[in-house]
Order: sequence, then structure tokens, then C-alpha cells
Amino acid sequence: MIAPRGRWLALGLAALGLAAFAPSASAAFIAPVDVSANAANPQVATDPDGDSVLAWEFINNRVQARTMDDAGALGPVHELGQASGTDDIDPKAAIDNQGDAVFVFTRISGGSNVVLGRRLSAAGVLSPVFQVSGSGQNAGQPDVATDANGDTIITWTNFSFSVNAVQARTMSARGVLGPIRTLSPSNIFPIAQFPEVAVDQTGDGVVTWARNGGNGEANDQVQARALTVAGSQGPLLNLSDPATRAAEPQVAIDDDGDTTFTWLRFDGVRDRVEARRMNSAGVLQAAVTVSNTRSAQTPQVATDADGDSVFTWEIFDANVDRIHARRMALGGGLSGIQQVSAVGGEAFAPQVARSAAGASIFTWLRFDGTVDRVQARAMNVAGSLQATFDLSAAGVDAETPQVDMAATSGDAVATWERGGTVQASVGP
Repeated sequence: MIAPRGRWLALGLAALGLAAFAPSASAAFIAPVDVSANAANPQVATDPDGDSVLAWEFINNRVQARTMDDAGALGPVHELGQASGTDDIDPKAAIDNQGDAVFVFTRISGGSNVVLGRRLSAAGVLSPVFQVSGSGQNAGQPDVATDANGDTIITWTNFSFSVNAVQARTMSARGVLGPIRTLSPSNIFPIAQFPEVAVDQTGDGVVTWARNGGNGEANDQVQARALTVAGSQGPLLNLSDPATRAAEPQVAIDDDGDTTFTWLRFDGVRDRVEARRMNSAGVLQAAVTVSNTRSAQTPQVATDADGDSVFTWEIFDANVDRIHARRMALGGGLSGIQQVSAVGGEAFAPQVARSAAGASIFTWLRFDGTVDRVQARAMNVAGSLQATFDLSAAGVDAETPQVDMAATSGDAVATWERGGTVQASVGP
């Protein structure tokens, strides 16, 4: 969870003119709806028409979910785990083109934590809970992605003493789980962790993770592996230079399986955003540096149907953190860097999503001189940034923004926590 920024910034930022803040969200986004009180860590996944599923952690370590249509109308709350007697955390969500959703989460159970899953049909029918990770494991950090028809890849980290590896398994559209696959080198140490997964329109996917190099953080490396819908694995891919520290990998994939990776790499002075492309045949291009020479954090990436990608990240620009963005064509050509957040104010925790046609939506947190607020800004297909909008209201800190975008309709769906309540908004 992102901590609110220190209040020592308030006077200085106010002096920089933060009173002239962004326009009201009502011009482009619906008024925020309260998804759940006593909740945190929201997640969102959106189908091509703009209907969404939202998941979150409820009070006392429970995980819940509900649907939201493209007009912001909410469905009933579903208990994904158990209402009592267990500790369930860290939900993730995916949705297919028919609106059928898959949720995964971690159940804390002594020394043998497990990753569990549950399916929710577009008609609102919730499946029984099913176990994803192996029995006797200490599993966590799940992620999930689904193709157009509901074929799914689930990944997680197995922290068991004898394994310590990133694992994954496929699940068919009918809910049949494939065998557990170990994707990273299996070692007691160094360990692989923080897996991220993306899936193309036919169910073939790519999983990426950070692997501790065994020398403090100096040789941490970003790796990846392809996994087909049938469960066959591609070769182990070393994406980052093993001689320098790399961390925070993210991955996006287009309809045909062309993949874009991004991560942070230490250049000897500061962390910078790097990226690397891989075509659908598994051929890697050379890594390129995306960010400028300022220290960067929190890289994110999204890709349209044709493989054109957009990156966003947080950068410390002499006095304050700002949000930057940059586009990459399918062939690897980079646009110029664009400043997404306004000058003169602290901005952090960026997220990005993209439609099939190539429109993008960015969200982030902005300190308004008193509290942190969620802002959003669209980028059109030509790469022009549009107006910035406030999504969360003033007066109470907002945290953990997340965003997704409908592939066909282009509706953006943002969610966040504000004062212990998960909220959401649809637009523009």
C-alpha cells in the first residue's frame, strides 16, 4: 500500500500554484461510486465492451469482488474466500471477452500458504474455490491473465525451502487446470519472485519475474518464459544484463503474441527504465533505455492489438516526482518522452492501460498540497495527451490506483482506496 506523502511538502507545493488543480472529474468520468467500505488493495479487469470486475481485500483479511457495468452500476458483492476462519489477501482479476472472470488470491495458513482461485460467470454464477498452487507449498504473489475465450494462465511464487521458484499452470475455459510448471531455475537461493503474466488472444502467454542474483541486489536479473495454452514452455530468457541490478518487471502482449517487457536497471548512478521486445516467434530485440537520466521508479507498460506499446513511470525531476510516458512502435522505434503530470506538484504511483486501437489512459496519485488524489489523463491514438481530471475527491488521502481500458469501446475504468473505502469511476 502506498503511504501518503509527507505533509512537509504542503507549503512548498502550495506556493507553486497547486490551487489551479485539474478540472472536475464530472466532465469526463462519472462521479466515483463506493464499491466497498472497510476495504483496500483494489484490482480491476475490463472486458472489450467496458463491463468490469473489481476485487479487493476486505477488513480482517477477506477477499471480495463485484461487477460494474460500463455505466458504473454495481452488481452484488461476492465473497471469494471465507467470511471467517481464514486469512485471504492479495486478490488479482482477469476477464474474457464474454465477461467471465477469474480471480486468484493467497490464503495465509501457517507455513504453507496457498494460492486459490475462483471463477465468476457473466451471469453472476460463482464457482467453488479451487487450489492453484501445490499442496505443502508456501505460495504467494499470484497473477492471472485470460484470453478472449477464457483460457487462462495463473502464476505465483513458490517459496518452499526445496523449490523457491516461479511456477504457473494453465486453466481451460471450462475450468480444467493443467499441471504445475516450474518456470524459473529452482534454487534454495537465489530466489525468483514477483511474477507478472500476459496472454494473447489465443491463450499463449509470457511470464516475467525478478531473480535475485545472490550478491545483495547487485546482480538481480529480469527473466521470462513463454507458456502456451497447451502448457508447453519456451526457453528461459535472460532479459536484463546480468552484470547490473534489474527489478520491477512488467509485461504486455498484443493479439498475435508480440510481447513488450519493461523493468528498472541501475546504470551505476541511478535506476532507469529499460524495455525489450520479443516477436511472436520468440525472437528478442536488443534492450533499449526508455527513461531519461533522472532516477526512475515504478515502470508500467500497455500494448494495443497491433503491438504498439506505451510506457509510464515516475521520475524524480530535481525537486518533485513527476509522471512521464513514452510510446514504442511494433518495430521498436521510440517516440519522444512526454510529461503526463502537471509541473509543480508531486505525482507518483502511475498506471496505464490501452485499447485495441491504441488509445491510452494513465492514472496516478497527485499531492494537492493537503492530500493525495487520484488523477487521470487520456492519450489519443495519435499520441496527443488530453485534459487531466481529478478522480478522487479532496479532503482525504487516496491510495493504490489501478486502471484498465476496454479493448473495443475504449472505456477506462479506474479504482482506488480513499479513507478505507474502495471507489471506482468510468470514463472518459
